[in-house]
Amino acid sequence: MKDGVSNSKAVETVGAVEGFPTTTFTCDFPFSVFPEPIQVLIFKVAKACGTNPEPVAASMLTVLSAAVGNSTRILVKDGWLEPPFIWLMVIGESGSGKSPFMNKLMSPIDDLQSGKVCLSTDSITESTVVPFQHYVVSDITVEALGEVMKDAPRGLLAYHDELSGFIKSHDQYKGKGNDRQKYLELWNCRPWKTDRVIRGTAYIRYTGCAMLGGIQTLALPSIFKEDSFIDGLLPRFTFSTQTAQAYSKTAVSEEEMKVWVDLVMRCYRIPLNKNAKGHVDWHIMPFTEDAHEAFRVFHERYKAFDKGRMKVFIPKLWSYAARIAGLLHIINEKEGAIDIESFSHSVRVVDYFLRQVCLILKIYDGKINNLNEIQRAIINCLKQRSGLVNKGKLSLENIRVTLKSALPYECHLDSQGIAYELIKLGFQTKQVGGYSYLIWEPKKIQQLFME
Repeated sequence: MKDGVSNSKAVETVGAVEGFPTTTFTCDFPFSVFPEPIQVLIFKVAKACGTNPEPVAASMLTVLSAAVGNSTRILVKDGWLEPPFIWLMVIGESGSGKSPFMNKLMSPIDDLQSGKVCLSTDSITESTVVPFQHYVVSDITVEALGEVMKDAPRGLLAYHDELSGFIKSHDQYKGKGNDRQKYLELWNCRPWKTDRVIRGTAYIRYTGCAMLGGIQTLALPSIFKEDSFIDGLLPRFTFSTQTAQAYSKTAVSEEEMKVWVDLVMRCYRIPLNKNAKGHVDWHIMPFTEDAHEAFRVFHERYKAFDKGRMKVFIPKLWSYAARIAGLLHIINEKEGAIDIESFSHSVRVVDYFLRQVCLILKIYDGKINNLNEIQRAIINCLKQRSGLVNKGKLSLENIRVTLKSALPYECHLDSQGIAYELIKLGFQTKQVGGYSYLIWEPKKIQQLFME
């Protein structure tokens, strides 16, 4: 490939399936599924933002899935239609560079949402009147999301710089509620019916939302708890682990980003057709006969992983194989039915996501094996100060003073910084009367001490 850009070596080869177009199970991200100019840009953005290229590529697919939106459905077989929307969770430590590259990729949608550009002319003047449209949401309640989707039949991109806040917001204003159930339905683009005393009854025929956000590695098990496996919320996400890279003086210019902007705009320009009754008439993308046979073989191959905690992820990965095949067919400007090449490329992407699931499950099995020095010191402070717990709380200032003398160098963490480290370890903190406290959870802390 040009400009010295090449795919990373495969992390693992799990085996082969006779007759399957992709003969080996490769677990690294296959950058070559994108057009070459996008491949070059992926590595440029990654280098400029100090991150590895895999989450950049995965985030691109997520943004593009929102741009295509409800204009399209992928037909696997009669009765099985898949929307193109992708939910992606970028997992990495604080300060590892998740936000910079995601914000970079969000720029064309930000321009659309702000009215800086519009799909009809790509530029506007002060005298241009542009009707307001919804493209992106963040920090939004499920009720407000429903109101937005009434006026956004194409669908939306939910961008959360920190997905932990998104999960914690569920039902926060009404105690026990059905926020999670609504999001479970949203992944499948199921219609929403809401009944409210004040607002009355509303029926939202066309829902749809891609989701993109980051989360801290050690915060993952405490935010997405065991019930996320049971109700299926966590398996609805794809994952991409992110690691900080060396600082680079390079930057990505607007001219270099143009290839990305053009691709996003091209996807948004796919018509959202409506019939005489005003209902969306999806552009249906079926598989060719050989692509459908490849899907059958892929489906059988993934049954081998249908066990243990992995079991709940497999049906969603089957769906993602179809969704991504449709997206890749569009991205590479192919027409007609989804061919064997597009589906084979999709399988390589899904193989990468399966490998990421394996890594995620290891975090749940041994989530504190990779503690940094400060976190280990904090745990020792908790052991020393357990006798000072009062009414289920321990002052963070008390921890800070102890931590300062425990570390072999000067500790510059204030109470807020300590709170952040505790949250990454899976604990809760709160402020009372201007002071910050750790909520002392005996079982959880005892387990931490044992590990």
